[in-house]
Amino acid sequence: MKLHQLGVQIASLADYDLLDAIETVRKLGFSAVELPAFRGVRHSVGEVPGFWFDELTEEEREKLKEVLQGFQHVALHAPFVDLPLFTSNPGVRDEALDQIRMALEAAWFLKAEVVTVHANHKTGYSLEEFFGEMVDAFQRLGDFALGCGTKIGVETGYPNRVREYLKLILEVGHEAVGATLDVGHIRSYLSPNLLGSERGPELFNRTLMHITRMLGSTIFQIHLHDVRPGDWRDHRRVGRGVVDWNGLFEILEDIAYKGPIVLEFEEDDREEALLDSRAYLEQAVELAP
Repeated sequence: MKLHQLGVQIASLADYDLLDAIETVRKLGFSAVELPAFRGVRHSVGEVPGFWFDELTEEEREKLKEVLQGFQHVALHAPFVDLPLFTSNPGVRDEALDQIRMALEAAWFLKAEVVTVHANHKTGYSLEEFFGEMVDAFQRLGDFALGCGTKIGVETGYPNRVREYLKLILEVGHEAVGATLDVGHIRSYLSPNLLGSERGPELFNRTLMHITRMLGSTIFQIHLHDVRPGDWRDHRRVGRGVVDWNGLFEILEDIAYKGPIVLEFEEDDREEALLDSRAYLEQAVELAP
């Protein structure tokens, strides 16, 4: 992995103004950045900086594009909170599709290379009953992404079985649709009983290494955070949890991964957590310039 691949998901800087957050990422010396293409969302630390593309004036759009100049990797995260893409309510489904397409249009304007999208469980339906619907939706979104000169990364976590998640990416089979590998979300593929056992960390890392190898060149982006032992809380700073970082980065080297790798935290000491994590990775996995 190269140092220029390492960046920050702006959600790590909760309660910052969006433009201030971007400049902070630059000031801290990171070369990649991911922006939420939505706003008004809160996590455990505070409100996530972001934007609604259709609400920006032409001047605000140009200013946002300007402040992103110089980053070697720019990515976006499509809306997903309170917005299920797969639902029995056609009005909600259509709104979700519209908002994802808006994020893809924003990626075209801002020259973002990948937009992360979430799949979700369709309430009242088995996975098998709406699997084809997911494949069709992501193929159509892939066509739209191609027209915008960007790609879609379907974030790990759902489908919540490894085999079915891999099957989804394979069956979509679209050049503009791949995976956003969220390291902490790998915990969703293991039952609480397994996570709570003595073998929990081993099974977590075995699953992480397997899915990374199997996804291979279909990984378009990576969300990086550690998982705290004991309560399995994710979005923790790197180096204090259960993740086998050397094992992961050896595989990323093997598959010649070249995309963005963004730190995604919910830590009170926002900037310190980012700097500590970069320092850990520079030492532990010997990041190249």
